[in-house]
Amino acid sequence: MLKSVGQTLDDGRWFTASAERNRDPILAVLKRTLPRTGLVLEIASGTGQHVVHFARTLHEITWQPSDPDGSFRQSIRSWVRLEKLGNVLPPLDLDVGRSSPWPVDHLDALLCINMIHVASWAATEALFTGAKDALIRGGVLFLYGPYRRFGRHTAPSNAPSTLSCAAKIPIGVCVIWKPSSRPPLGPVFSWRRLSACRRTISVLCF
Repeated sequence: MLKSVGQTLDDGRWFTASAERNRDPILAVLKRTLPRTGLVLEIASGTGQHVVHFARTLHEITWQPSDPDGSFRQSIRSWVRLEKLGNVLPPLDLDVGRSSPWPVDHLDALLCINMIHVASWAATEALFTGAKDALIRGGVLFLYGPYRRFGRHTAPSNAPSTLSCAAKIPIGVCVIWKPSSRPPLGPVFSWRRLSACRRTISVLCF
């Protein structure tokens, strides 16, 4: 789906305008949310634009991108090579619904941008299961997408009747969870021993 709105550059990099629009608003929240150092896994890294942008600023973090699509993994490698980043590991071939166990653990944080609203419910469940197993205690599960807040979409363009990969998402929502040993709330969280949602933050992405 991402490929339908992206373009390929001569050196094999993929590019999407939406990643350019939302990378700074997301980064602003990551600065307040992620630990100063540690290992962060990005699920469904796509073109690689996000991970290289975050890695340039949050340079004390080790970033582990991943994507099940080989052309996107090549794009990530090309972006990292172009930016000359030493804190981004080679991308993993990771499909949350098919890779079990994940080939990485002891994560300080897990980042997933614009995936679960277009993925199957089984993939969403697999994401939470993998997060429970891979995150350290006190680690962060960070999700971003056009989610509803209090039962309402945060912008008209985010409604199912108008939302498409090509649509602008002017207001996204960052959602942060942390693993917890306390009795959690909600069936998804209790099944996977994750705490209830700690924080939701709306961000403008013009």
